[in-house]
Amino acid sequence: MSYTINGDNLTLDNLVVIARENVEVEADPEALANMQEAHEIYMDALDTQEVYGGNVGVGKEKDRQIWENANMLRTHAAVVSDEPYFDKQDARAIMIARANGLINAHTGGKPTVAMKLVELLNKDVHPVIPQKGAVGLGDINMLPYLGLVMIGEGSVIDNGNIVPSIDILKEKNIKPLAIEPGVELAVLSSNAVTGVGALVIYDLERLLNLGIAAYSLSLEAYHGHTDFLDPEIINLRKSGQRAVSERILDQLKGSYLLTAPERTKIQDELSYRVFPSSMGSVLDAVAYAKDKLLNHLNSSDDNPHVSRSKKKVIPSANFVSYEWVIPYKAVFQALPEVADSAVQIIKNFMYSEKTGLPDNLTLDENLGGLRSLPHTAAELLHDIRALRGAFESDSITGLERGIEDQAPYSLTAVLKSQEAIKHYRELLTVALYTATQAWDLRRGREQSRTLGTGSQKLYDAVRSIVPAYPTDNDISLTPYTKQLSQAIGSGNLQAF
Repeated sequence: MSYTINGDNLTLDNLVVIARENVEVEADPEALANMQEAHEIYMDALDTQEVYGGNVGVGKEKDRQIWENANMLRTHAAVVSDEPYFDKQDARAIMIARANGLINAHTGGKPTVAMKLVELLNKDVHPVIPQKGAVGLGDINMLPYLGLVMIGEGSVIDNGNIVPSIDILKEKNIKPLAIEPGVELAVLSSNAVTGVGALVIYDLERLLNLGIAAYSLSLEAYHGHTDFLDPEIINLRKSGQRAVSERILDQLKGSYLLTAPERTKIQDELSYRVFPSSMGSVLDAVAYAKDKLLNHLNSSDDNPHVSRSKKKVIPSANFVSYEWVIPYKAVFQALPEVADSAVQIIKNFMYSEKTGLPDNLTLDENLGGLRSLPHTAAELLHDIRALRGAFESDSITGLERGIEDQAPYSLTAVLKSQEAIKHYRELLTVALYTATQAWDLRRGREQSRTLGTGSQKLYDAVRSIVPAYPTDNDISLTPYTKQLSQAIGSGNLQAF
């Protein structure tokens, strides 16, 4: 199985399987022909005009005549340490992002540059790419480490060890790329960390959908109200709020909540009632960010830009990644709102006056039960909130003699978002463990009560991974919550 890339057809699903399942890549022949045409235009321009990074320098050296060579890769490989570095799947996402951008055919590099990346992907070469050094003006202090591997320098990961790339290239019969005009900027003048951001958004979207299913199960275990899900009410909002409300109702099909609405109070806490609004807003933001990420992945972010129609080389600012970074940051600025609802719902389950169930969700009042899970949840919410600062707007003060005086810090946003979704996954773990235990107690009191079809599938899936809390003694929850979190992270536990 393989996927053919042409610079304009990379989907999120395809990127995920290339990065995570080692699916092979092929380059579209027509796109490679376009890349060769762009390279010839670039070569002609070197004799007729000033070309940024070609016959003049880059950054503060933009007005100084200088001819391109391997020094650009070496001098920009300037982070303090190569650790931490991107793991294999993230490195592959960076490589496919850069390969697809190159094949978009507006760079000065030969087709051999893109083909070398494809060869490294298909022969499972994992470059050591540090998670430092980029501010979003092209990953210009990060991608050189990929470029060094392409020319037989730098390091790769082999069986968990950092080894010289030339050893692995020889072992896998890969010829190092020759340094020719157009090669260096073709490698490093790009925001290929976009590929890692796309993986994050892919994972987050699935976690949020599982969050909707977990909420639905919690609502049933809580014996909550469903009046706010009345179609007349939800149809007033033509947004993510309506879509989430409809998803919840679909999960609840066949639920006792919809057929036995006896209540002792007129409405539930806001954490239940506003969930469709907060979750819907975050999913709307995710959809927008995903669209912008895909637009960036399927276009050229090269500087300079080679125009095949005008037969000239033009300075470009497409290497700046604001288009996707601003909506991406907005997603993670909003995520704490959804996380907050989850924490309040978990906390409410511990109080018999709210649920009609035993305190701490244990039948024996001498047992501690789940009493400490709200503390875990609250700490995870704090961790998610604490990351908000990483997603605020920031700038820099005049790098490269003031030429580079503004930056979106895309790398920081991507790395911190990876932390945020880890915390959210663990919070979902606590929410699911709590909801299933609460449902066991609710169902134990009234056998006639049934879950909705979606909630029943989710409940069964959770119970196939972790057992109910014991009735006669307290236990450490960590082994069970760890199992559940790993199942969520691996994709074995999906929304139903």
